[in-house]
Amino acid sequence: MLINIVEEIQAWPFIDGWHVSPLGNRVRLGNDVTLGDGVTLGDCVTLGNDVTLGDGVTLAETPIYVMGATPYWFGYCGRPGYLSSGCIEESVEYWLEHVEACAAHHGYTEGQQAAARSVVECVVAWMKLRGVDKPVKGDDDDGDKHASCAASD
Repeated sequence: MLINIVEEIQAWPFIDGWHVSPLGNRVRLGNDVTLGDGVTLGDCVTLGNDVTLGDGVTLAETPIYVMGATPYWFGYCGRPGYLSSGCIEESVEYWLEHVEACAAHHGYTEGQQAAARSVVECVVAWMKLRGVDKPVKGDDDDGDKHASCAASD
């Protein structure tokens, strides 16, 4: 049962603001967190309020979201090699090549486009430091979902 997983984590010893697993991993859970069957959380993962992770999700790093002088955040949401902004999830390579065109396509001013470039580069640098900047082998389906952004180049 989903609630039992959260209750199990909350029953772990609470040390220095972290629930500590029997294996030593530290986890922070916000209010109303739901975890599916087979969820794996790495060391120092923090989940905020109202987070739901479905069955089989592995989250080795706490996600990062950066909101610069842009209408939308950019962030790493747990899928190695991929960066998200709003509802768009694309590969790191895609964002590095098309960030300004995609931003322009979505109505960003020139200044916001430059800010978007800086934020993407910041998040990619964070991803590189944690070794999550490359897709997991076999997870190369970026599907070109936002070809209209790329076509704006």
